[in-house]
Amino acid sequence: MAKADVNPLEAMVQEIADFYSQDVEEIAATFAPFRPWWSAGLTFPQQVWRWSQVRDDIMSWLMEVGVHMGFESAADVLAHLEDVFTSPALEDMVPPSLLVDERADTLKEMVQASGPKDTANHIRKMEKGIQGQLEARAMLANKDQPDIPEPLAPKQGDNPPAPAPVELMPGTSGPPNFGLAPKDSAPAFTG
Repeated sequence: MAKADVNPLEAMVQEIADFYSQDVEEIAATFAPFRPWWSAGLTFPQQVWRWSQVRDDIMSWLMEVGVHMGFESAADVLAHLEDVFTSPALEDMVPPSLLVDERADTLKEMVQASGPKDTANHIRKMEKGIQGQLEARAMLANKDQPDIPEPLAPKQGDNPPAPAPVELMPGTSGPPNFGLAPKDSAPAFTG
């Protein structure tokens, strides 16, 4: 009689319960082979490049949310990213239209995939990479450097010409010493 009291669906669930977790692990490897998806198997420059593809939408959304939450600067928003992701006051401080803004879709996926702390660390790391790229580009774009031509290299087989004698005072000509002290120096003046 105890067997008749068991719901057939309940019996089936109990039957497959042992195999369910094993099946989920096998199927998850097929559907989601990498975690987090944005950095799997990528070098740091590749991660920065991938971040630059979604950066404008995510950072503009984060900065707008940061203003509504009372943060004073972009650095302040980056320092408190976990609060932006987990604060219960977010719904009270931020307008609903901003909460459902499609710019945040990728960010929501990142937070759901790896959690608020890992996502915040990843964003901070990527922003440092972007800052490094901007500094490097600024250095390369600096056109104020003097243009000093390289000396001509002698052709193969040619002997370079000897330096011309230099005469600073009458009767003192000789080869230049190229900034080195003369070998026969006079005693220093003491006065």
